[in-house]
Amino acid sequence: MKKLILIAILATTIWGADFSGYTTEKLIEMRGTVAVEQRDAFRAEMKKRIKTMTPEQKELFMQSKQKRSGMGQGHGMGMQNY
Repeated sequence: MKKLILIAILATTIWGADFSGYTTEKLIEMRGTVAVEQRDAFRAEMKKRIKTMTPEQKELFMQSKQKRSGMGQGHGMGMQNY
């Protein structure tokens, strides 16, 4: 089982990630959870999608951004002066 997982990780790293098959909503849900090796491909796909997002998708996108900028990102309580 461990070998299978390792092979899957290596295959993803070697061939890169193709996010073009995902819906825009799924990509928005994936924000902040994409592996480091796949972030450039993810960002490139999101950059393409932002241009064609519906107003509802843009709202969802902005909400996901706000959730990520909460506590744990240096913006929580006690961090106002830093």
